[in-house]
Amino acid sequence: MKSWHRSQGEEELLQRFEAGRSRGKSVYFDIEEYEQIIDQYILREEFDMAEKALESARAIHRDSDTLRMKAARICLFRKRPEEALSLLGRQNDEEALILRAAAWLQQGRQEQAFRLFDDIIAGSDLEKEYTLLDIAEQLVYYHYYKEALEKLETAWSINPSLTDIYDLAVECCDRLHDEEGCIRFYQRELDVYPYDSSVWASLSELYFRRKDYEAGIDAMEFALASSRSYNPLWAEQLGQAYTEMNDFGQALKHYQAARQAYLEQYGQEDGNLLGEIAECYEKLGRFDEALDGYHRCLKVNPDDDDAYVGIGICLAAKQEYQQSLQAYEQALRLNPHNPDVWSCVGELFTLTENFDQAVEAYRLALDLNSEQPDIWFTLGNLLFTQDEFAQALQAYEQALRLDPEIENLHLFAALACRILGLDEQAEDYLAQAVLRDPEARKTYESILNES
Repeated sequence: MKSWHRSQGEEELLQRFEAGRSRGKSVYFDIEEYEQIIDQYILREEFDMAEKALESARAIHRDSDTLRMKAARICLFRKRPEEALSLLGRQNDEEALILRAAAWLQQGRQEQAFRLFDDIIAGSDLEKEYTLLDIAEQLVYYHYYKEALEKLETAWSINPSLTDIYDLAVECCDRLHDEEGCIRFYQRELDVYPYDSSVWASLSELYFRRKDYEAGIDAMEFALASSRSYNPLWAEQLGQAYTEMNDFGQALKHYQAARQAYLEQYGQEDGNLLGEIAECYEKLGRFDEALDGYHRCLKVNPDDDDAYVGIGICLAAKQEYQQSLQAYEQALRLNPHNPDVWSCVGELFTLTENFDQAVEAYRLALDLNSEQPDIWFTLGNLLFTQDEFAQALQAYEQALRLDPEIENLHLFAALACRILGLDEQAEDYLAQAVLRDPEARKTYESILNES
């Protein structure tokens, strides 16, 4: 179904209809008004109300072909194709033919339905693109996305200014997991409507999902530039894209712009934006500004465990280890199942040379989320320095299973194997390490000589 919206007149019609029903009184509507009322309920998928409105309409306008079409549509939405076909009878106008084909699709008579759709298109002379669009909508509703796209391509070749083509085509491509197709239709729409900010934003979000951040940033910049009002959500998405690219200076600029726009539009702070701003300061090494930002987060939400984690990281960076641990403990009181806290605690205990406690903290982090290759690698290195080589190798193997591209991971796995006397396995890991770094064998031999 397409998204629904109501004009002021349609809103008033629905209010009058519903008010009359609640009072048990009939209110007169002409046939066109009843059409609008029924269509709105259908678009909202409120079929019980659509049928009640239809019943009221047919009590006044008994022999209306238009109302018969509405009744057939409702029957199709309610999976009653035989009843829909009975209502359609022998009518042969275009709407009735399209509904007949849709009923056949529901009955599993696919070949018959497709032939009828083709006949309808062949017999359509005026505004054929609208006929194609109506048929495509039926095909999409019954999940025939490839066939719907064929109709939409033809409709586009006739009238590229028809915006509904693009919405439906993108839906089809999305359902078919065809991202290139989505991009193609977004770009076609922008060729016709180059200042449509919502299309630019949708294209940007698709690029972001593909991790094509540069293309996504360009598209989102166009979205913001062409929008009538500054959209804080789009600005935040720009910040997130720059964060993914580790460009925290640019990310900070966009997060701050988003925060200002949010304040102006809603008159209050957004805790997520404050946290993103604070994290940028943290990544930039501006720890006092980051701490100020995280404390602002806590004013908005005192139970924000991520804010306490950020405070702990900043305090640890300032070598205020006891206060850092207190912040982590507060985060754990709020959310004992947050693996990031335990990872940070493990790092803090490593800094303060409490290695046994560090190992315990990292293990707790992995108990909560075992799909963390960096933590497995860090745990392995910590165990390696404590001469726990068998346990270290187990940790390295878990990291390799999750992300074999971690720098130096194969090298340390090779070292652990060599020390444990697993020479053949050590050579296999070392060969992989050399593929990634030609100097790996030299580093390997140097570490072995030192040990």
